[in-house]
Amino acid sequence: MPILLILALVVAILAVLFAVQNTQAITVSLLLWEFEQPLALILLIVLALGVLIGLLASSPGMIRRSFMVSSQKKKIDMLEKDIQQHKTELAQAKQALDEKSKKPEE
Repeated sequence: MPILLILALVVAILAVLFAVQNTQAITVSLLLWEFEQPLALILLIVLALGVLIGLLASSPGMIRRSFMVSSQKKKIDMLEKDIQQHKTELAQAKQALDEKSKKPEE
């Protein structure tokens, strides 16, 4: 996690440096719209949109993994309870067997 934080910080610093050095205005045309903004602002907006699209594209997989992990945890809990129940039954069976083996000796 710290590596991702450091990487994000480096990207942010580079973006600010880029914005400070590229203040000239450019005209951007998109379908019927046309607007003039500084080059750095346009590129930072495009970068932000790219990050947003990347997050949206990866979110179904993250949600699916989250549900799978939750399901697996429930299965693990159920299996651990089952193991504990079998251990209890085994201990009771051993105790009953020990009691039966001691009775004929008495």
